[in-house]
Amino acid sequence: MSCFFVTGTDTDVGKTVGSRAIIQALQNIGVQIVGYKPLACAQEEPLHSTAAFQQG
Repeated sequence: MSCFFVTGTDTDVGKTVGSRAIIQALQNIGVQIVGYKPLACAQEEPLHSTAAFQQG
C-alpha cells in the first residue's frame, strides 16, 4: 500500500483542490485510490470529507 500526505502552510491554500487533482489523475490511469480528509479548519459548520471533496 502506498500513500500520499498533503499538507500546507495555511488554510485556503489549495490542499483539497490539489489532492482532488492527484486522485483524479491516478483514477484516470486505473489506480484504485481513496481520498480522506480527517478535518477541516476554519469551518463555521461541520463539513464531512465527502462534501469537501465534491466542492473541490
